Amino acid sequence: MMPRTSTRIRRLGEPVLVLMDTDDDWQPGTVTHCIAADRDADWLYVIELESGERVRVTANRIGYRMPSKEVDPTPEEIRQRCLEIQAEWPELERLKRMGSNGSPEVEVQEVHRCRASYLGGLDFEF
Repeated sequence: MMPRTSTRIRRLGEPVLVLMDTDDDWQPGTVTHCIAADRDADWLYVIELESGERVRVTANRIGYRMPSKEVDPTPEEIRQRCLEIQAEWPELERLKRMGSNGSPEVEVQEVHRCRASYLGGLDFEF
């Protein structure tokens, strides 16, 4: 089966399929360089194939690489994986991520405002 081709400008890092020398030999790769076309010429691309080889091809030899068929995880699967990761954290890391620096708890006393002082400020009692 032949992938769909297009002469649109490709983006750097875009996954593509490249038609090699023989018919129907499509190799997966990634766009690493885009070379601007002359007036009558096609865009030229440097593609790094998954084998590590780099090839220079014109846009008419590049096909769409179909996205993988992976299914997004469900919210319950995400929650379960998060709990598994958090179970591996040491106690100090868990406290840090909860917003605590691991210091002992301090009891805060209530403060009551009572009256204005003669200097214009407020007096407080504990």
